[in-house]
Amino acid sequence: MTLSRDVYQALEHIVGGNNISADPAVLDSYRYSLSHTAIHLGPFFNTVAPRGAAVLLPGSTEQVQAIVKLCNQHKIKYKASSTFWSGQGYPSEEDTLQLDMRRMDRILEIDPRNMVAVVEPGVIAATLQAEAMKVGLNTHVAGSGCSCSVL
Repeated sequence: MTLSRDVYQALEHIVGGNNISADPAVLDSYRYSLSHTAIHLGPFFNTVAPRGAAVLLPGSTEQVQAIVKLCNQHKIKYKASSTFWSGQGYPSEEDTLQLDMRRMDRILEIDPRNMVAVVEPGVIAATLQAEAMKVGLNTHVAGSGCSCSVL
């Protein structure tokens, strides 16, 4: 399935022309060799993740909501990933929309009293750690490292 012109234009209206692509070269850059995660994926060993229908880079919660509503309306599958540190963040079926959340990289709030941070999905552990230390806090960095999403 290729996205219809109307659906593509509606998505482009949501995220802007610079934040959507259906170019095969771009779509292939979002594919993943599943052989790297063979232990977890069993029968999918030595395969490559399917090619998505388009890649979108939303910049806000409102844009994500609008994308999901449009996908539901047109029965289009979507998959979101923050920093792509796992094969599970890539499309697992053909013609799935890939939401790349890297533009949503803001720390919305750090509450030192309650020791809580509110972050967007693209915030990496190193950034949160640096900001937390400014208010006397420390964070837990997952074993995947400081360049992965804290979510």
